[in-house]
Amino acid sequence: MNNSKFLERLITFDKDSISEEVMKQVSAIIKSHPDFQPEIVCKSSLAAKSLCTWVLAICKYHEITQKLKKKKLFFKLLKKKKKKKQRIIIFFIFFFSIFF
Repeated sequence: MNNSKFLERLITFDKDSISEEVMKQVSAIIKSHPDFQPEIVCKSSLAAKSLCTWVLAICKYHEITQKLKKKKLFFKLLKKKKKKKQRIIIFFIFFFSIFF
């Protein structure tokens, strides 16, 4: 694989479709190698430092998007509850306006 295709694959990598299982495996590998830090890896190679930074950024991106998904789901639930309460209030307003 030549350098331009490798770089293109990194740039166009579908970071949104990484499975949770793959991320668990990658996280376990990173945790088991405390030297997997850009500042340490750069002593061997600038390219390795860049790849290390990229991997860590993808992991952080995944972590943030997972938290965001949970918050969006929670927000959606709150919105449903709010709509339900609004319908009840509207019903009572309508009911009281007819009979009182």
